[in-house]
Amino acid sequence: MANPGQSKGWIKNWSSIASLVYFLLIILQIPLFRVPCRSGMCMSPIHVTSSQLISSEIFPVPVIKALLYPGAVVNGLATNMTFPNWENVLDIYNLTSVKEASAVPDLQRLEVLAGSYFSVAGAFVGLLKPGRMGMFGSLLLVWGLVKEGILGKPPNTDPTRAVYVYPTMVIAMICAFSMIKYDLKKATRAAPARPIAKPLMSSSKSKLKTERPITVTTRDSDDLVNVWYRKLKSICEKESRFGVDILNSVRNSLFFSSSARKKLSLIFTQLKALVLLKVIGDMDQNQAIVERQGDPLVPERLRRLNPDAYVPRVVSIGPLHHGKKKLQAMEDHKLRYLQSFIPRTPLSLEDLVRVARSWEESARFCYVEDIRLNSNEFVKMLIVDASLLVELFLRSQFDVDRGMLDRIYGKQKMIVDVNHDIMLLENQLPYFVVEGMFGLLHDDYRRGHPPLTRIIHGHFKKFWMSIPSFSTSISDSETCHFVDLLRSIHLPSVLSFPGRSMRTNDSTLSAKEIRNAGVKLKPADNNTCPLHISFANGVLMVPKIKISDITEALYRNIILFEQCHRLDAYFIHYMRFLSCFVRSPTDAELFVDHGIIVNRRGNAEDISKLFNSVSKGTTQTSYSGFYYQTIYENLQAYCNTPWNKWNATLRRDYFHNPWSAASVVAALVLLLLTFIQALCSVLAL
Repeated sequence: MANPGQSKGWIKNWSSIASLVYFLLIILQIPLFRVPCRSGMCMSPIHVTSSQLISSEIFPVPVIKALLYPGAVVNGLATNMTFPNWENVLDIYNLTSVKEASAVPDLQRLEVLAGSYFSVAGAFVGLLKPGRMGMFGSLLLVWGLVKEGILGKPPNTDPTRAVYVYPTMVIAMICAFSMIKYDLKKATRAAPARPIAKPLMSSSKSKLKTERPITVTTRDSDDLVNVWYRKLKSICEKESRFGVDILNSVRNSLFFSSSARKKLSLIFTQLKALVLLKVIGDMDQNQAIVERQGDPLVPERLRRLNPDAYVPRVVSIGPLHHGKKKLQAMEDHKLRYLQSFIPRTPLSLEDLVRVARSWEESARFCYVEDIRLNSNEFVKMLIVDASLLVELFLRSQFDVDRGMLDRIYGKQKMIVDVNHDIMLLENQLPYFVVEGMFGLLHDDYRRGHPPLTRIIHGHFKKFWMSIPSFSTSISDSETCHFVDLLRSIHLPSVLSFPGRSMRTNDSTLSAKEIRNAGVKLKPADNNTCPLHISFANGVLMVPKIKISDITEALYRNIILFEQCHRLDAYFIHYMRFLSCFVRSPTDAELFVDHGIIVNRRGNAEDISKLFNSVSKGTTQTSYSGFYYQTIYENLQAYCNTPWNKWNATLRRDYFHNPWSAASVVAALVLLLLTFIQALCSVLAL
């Protein structure tokens, strides 16, 4: 039994070859049959044909000469073994007299002329779009061939009545039929397309057996597209299985232009969305989109500082921003990602719905806000949003299905905005839902690859320079969501509090002040945890801080998560500690000059504003202990020691370059010599 894939490839290749052969036979005029001339008798195959005459009416003279010259060469070699002159090609073919002659306007001549036009047009269509000739178009081509030649007549008869047909005309007819690639593919299809949904058990199933199959063979237009959209939408709302079958039938039977295909692609996505809604449960498709009116998670005093750091730009994840009008443009693309995700699992759509329903209660418990979605809407949201995230990471990790047509990865700004949105605290799914969807994949996607946390970290690391290296202490089971994961990446392996709080009046140190007190600023090793700051022997070691466009939003959402849901606010302590030092543009420049801050965003003033703004609202919070309390106290003690200040002043003012040091040494030597001279004078007395 033949392999369907091999059969499909053979049909495709044969259609292309047949289209090329037909083009050569008709346009390049390799002699194959006699056709009537519109002006008189055609005495040999070299004389002008109707197809050549039509070509002369379309193309410039040099092009016509190039098309006719090979035949003239063959004629010259066959008759007197000479090559024809390029300038006399039109005279050899008697083309000028043909164009000037008049033709008797009888019906047979018009049929022959129309057949010639069909032949030429079909040759070009077959060459430009192999396989795009429908059955009706191919019959027109064959009719044109037959009208250009009638079998059984001698070559010197009246051309208005008959011509002699060469045997190779059969090749042209075979090629014309062979150009019907899509009709042949449909006839040789091994099995119908597999629908994405199984039939639902309902009373309407028996009614569907009496439905007649719908087929369309005409070309599309805007009216046709709109009519089919309304028809299919009505069917899909009644029965999901039949709706999917209709979609597949239309996809395989209609012939559309490239512009119409783009429009139909969107329509198919919308229709499959209706099918998805029907599979999940009975929902009101005419219900208008309602903006979420619940209390916001982000306090208004924080949201005013930077609204963009808390609000999604292009995509909603989870229920809190679900249904926002400005985010609706991404909903269709979510469904495209869902259609790509389902074949990667061994489950059907109904199985996926049952699995998601088992997550619903636990997922709702993860949100302290009022979720105004019913059960069906909430389950649909879990499936669509989680499949989007898993597909996003799969395409990042394995480079599958990525291309210019991918709306997310195909546009640089879009992937930046999507990455921004999926790390916002108000735009999250419970991590166990995303992990559960990832666990439904076939083993090929999970075997031999890192766990999901590392895949997510690798995705963010690929696009954000500010993401640190992965921490081995992160556990999938302990992760709440992506913000929690990004927070955990920043934390050191061993965490502890000294048990004392940081007094507000202690926050008086700045980078300039500790530099004046003799403290040396040095960047820590690149592999050091971002929160692992150390101070010893007058050297403050701070891991590199990479500032980019995403840094502020990342910091704000991690801080918001710790304020709302965590007692061990390590990241808040980290930002408070840094904000003590980076208070002004001068402090920021010191950190940049010493290689601690790697700035990819704005200037020193922007950096100082970032740290002061992000830490605002956290300084008055009472904590059980300050993570950097010991380091801060040691810094204060070092800066309050007079000798350290004097030593720093001496180094800064008198030994900052070799010339200053030389002048100081010279002054000391001169002072010493003066003292010795005075001492000798006293002793001489």
